[in-house]
Amino acid sequence: MHNENGVYTTPCIVNGLRLKFIFDTGASNVSISLFEAIFMLKNGYLKETDIKGSSFAQLADGKIVENTKIILDEFEIGGLKLRNIEAVVIPELSAPLLLGQSAIQKLGTIQIEGDELIILNYAPNIADANCLEAQGLFEKAQDYYFKSLYTLSSETYEDAYDLCPKAANGWDLFFMGYSFSRVNNSDKAIQILKEASQGAIDSTLKYLVFTELVSCQP
Repeated sequence: MHNENGVYTTPCIVNGLRLKFIFDTGASNVSISLFEAIFMLKNGYLKETDIKGSSFAQLADGKIVENTKIILDEFEIGGLKLRNIEAVVIPELSAPLLLGQSAIQKLGTIQIEGDELIILNYAPNIADANCLEAQGLFEKAQDYYFKSLYTLSSETYEDAYDLCPKAANGWDLFFMGYSFSRVNNSDKAIQILKEASQGAIDSTLKYLVFTELVSCQP
């Protein structure tokens, strides 16, 4: 990886196209800008059938934005080829390219030493049937969350988590804990938020988890 003003970037090959991504463990998904998406569509690196709809995301300032969901057939990092990676297109021409958890979690156990990303235990089979189903439920639960349907959100998050806990990233756990808090299940909210705090690296996520934990305490 390369340290560029305190931000780590890493080269990747997406459907045969060489791109440079910011390594962001706090991002739920791989994301690309509208500029890259248009270029990929025009030049055959992305197909119209790869476009799967829309999803919602909450920015650090609290603003909720709607992104376009896509599937990347092949995503290569460090010589390892990952298949069927979920990604989002940010509706801005100059949005940064983020290497998020939808790809990172498929690498298995990793650690960072200096400017090297070390993959300790590659886990290509993480996307087994249960985990694939769980990922779909996590997306559905997130949609409920951003629509403030907290009962549906908490129930769907719980179903997804029971199917495959390792499919949940830090933001999934935060949204899940927040939803439990809003349906007055404080014990479950605290349990999930504590788990989210243990793996939180992104400073915004850390702050939100801590704030919600404090509000859940009796």
